[in-house]
Amino acid sequence: MEESSKKNKAWEIHERELAFCCALLDLSKEAREKVAEHLERKLPNINNEVQAFKKIINGDVSDTGKTGSIRLEIKDKYLSGTAFDTEKAAEHVKSCIGEFTEDSKDEFRILACCCAIVSPQVEIKKILSEYLETKLQSFNQETTKFSTFIKNKTTDDSDLGKTDKKRFEIFKQHKDESNYKDALEVLFNKLKEIDPERKWGMVDILGVNKWLRSRDYVAAVDRYDSLCSRSFDRLLSDAFFEKFFMDTDGSPKKDFIFLEDNSSDEKELEEAVSNNMSLILAEGFDFENLPQVDPLELGSRVAKSITEFFDNMTNVRMRNMLFEQWEETHRSLIKQAKKIFRKEFDKVLDPEHFAVEIFGKDDFDRECIYCGLTESKTRFLKENDLLFTKKLYCKGATMEVDQKDAHKGYFPDNIVLACYWCNNAKTDEFDFDEWMKVGKVFKDIWIARKQSLIN
Repeated sequence: MEESSKKNKAWEIHERELAFCCALLDLSKEAREKVAEHLERKLPNINNEVQAFKKIINGDVSDTGKTGSIRLEIKDKYLSGTAFDTEKAAEHVKSCIGEFTEDSKDEFRILACCCAIVSPQVEIKKILSEYLETKLQSFNQETTKFSTFIKNKTTDDSDLGKTDKKRFEIFKQHKDESNYKDALEVLFNKLKEIDPERKWGMVDILGVNKWLRSRDYVAAVDRYDSLCSRSFDRLLSDAFFEKFFMDTDGSPKKDFIFLEDNSSDEKELEEAVSNNMSLILAEGFDFENLPQVDPLELGSRVAKSITEFFDNMTNVRMRNMLFEQWEETHRSLIKQAKKIFRKEFDKVLDPEHFAVEIFGKDDFDRECIYCGLTESKTRFLKENDLLFTKKLYCKGATMEVDQKDAHKGYFPDNIVLACYWCNNAKTDEFDFDEWMKVGKVFKDIWIARKQSLIN
């Protein structure tokens, strides 16, 4: 009985010693599976013991119980001065399971490095962390280490610690901008290996915006983002107005204070804003369902009331002050609602279709559908001082997106490219056919200005 107990204890120490070596050497999953098979244990049991030893290796010696003492004795066995004898650990593992893959961190670090370079979607990082059997937080932390090399433009490893030197060796293989595609390919191939049944595309990895930017649709992506932001801002503004200023019958809320036109009494304005803001904050707002609201239907409901309520500049100022304060108070909720709205907006106006089929690549010479002015003609007129708008530094260089019918929204068959001048002059007063007639007049003006250089 006593002899059997000694054998069991010896085997227990043997198990823990192998687990310690796994922890010290960062053995691969394949190697740990061999260890589990050798010990006739399940892999999760080995992994638990490995994690316990990793804490000890990192300096956590808080476990002073019987098991903790055994682990510390094993740790001390592999100490050579102040450093661990990794060669001794490798030889011990090899004597038990034969040849093995020593560093499980290599793949972990390579994938983290590629993620730092490519910046894939969060979903991709989750898939990779699950494959690597690590927490997403740990994978993100490793990615951040490589991002630091990129941010600091690190060129050598002279000031780096042992672990960071290993990272830098991996980083050197991918750090050049020319290797971006290589890093992208590493992630792409790994994802195909993880889930061969799924039809992986670069859009899956990068997200549609980054993918389009990588294919020279930068201006299209920026314009699309602007359309989405403006649509959300309008929706938020209309929803704010309807919720807090209108009763169910469309009349002004009785408790609200409205002021006389052009009132110059700032104190009176401040009191009105303070009173009305108290009412607004007390009522609450349904941010969760905001992205599902039909902006066109909402806009038509509030359009007439807005005109009647704010028929003077004092009330317009009050409304703007209230809205700004309310936005500031609910910034995080608004940001979250905007993200959800973006998904809904993408269903209406697909970003890829917009970029490829409507707006075109960065080098595409876009043309105004109404007056025929192109971006190259705009540059020509500007270079020859034949454009006079004061906003030319930020307006006019790129075609804008106009709604043929201003009351139907940004649907693919309702949007066209228009120059800054046609888009702003058309407003929501004129329909498409009406402005096509006006556009001919604009076209004649542009031709006449160009002709003036010859004369």
